[in-house]
Amino acid sequence: PGRKMPSRHGRPPAPLVAGGLMVLQGLDEVAAVSAYNGRTVWTRALEGVGSAWDSEPKVAGVAASGSGICTDGKAVYAVWRDRCLRLDLATGRTLGEFKVPAGEAGETAEWGCLACADGLLLGSRALPKSKRDRYASASSSLFALDPGTGALTWAHRAAHAIRHSAGAAGGGRVFLIDRPSPAPRDKSAKDGQPPAHPLGTLL
Repeated sequence: PGRKMPSRHGRPPAPLVAGGLMVLQGLDEVAAVSAYNGRTVWTRALEGVGSAWDSEPKVAGVAASGSGICTDGKAVYAVWRDRCLRLDLATGRTLGEFKVPAGEAGETAEWGCLACADGLLLGSRALPKSKRDRYASASSSLFALDPGTGALTWAHRAAHAIRHSAGAAGGGRVFLIDRPSPAPRDKSAKDGQPPAHPLGTLL
């Protein structure tokens, strides 16, 4: 009650549950409430967070973009502007701020997908706007950080693009699909068929 949330039509990230708390990514804030009675435990004002999913129908939401929030049961990680914040799960206090690791000249430093797995924080470098689709659903590289220090553990550069909705991690492995981005749809095409989309490689 009283909390501003992204439009459900925008298919925003689902709440996370850990340690008896339900963590919500609202509009301009991340908050934790009791999973048992809904009482607000903490709130962090973060201008602009959640706005990417505050839209009307005909969008793919997290099904394409991936979520901008995750938890390892001890901390909450939230993408905000050009960084990922590490917030204490119990208090919401900032424990760290992580930037996208250095890439090649001319690349954006914008976060793509975000996940926690096997004691690591997984993230990706979003494709530049000139090469992405309208859902910002692919990245040029995937990397793993130490969740406590933000130190880079490893990085994998895609031959083409890493689809945010086509990855999984667990059991000491990360699976992803490296696939060229689809060509822009030709609205003048008479048959209305989408352009051919080259197949990718499962890694």
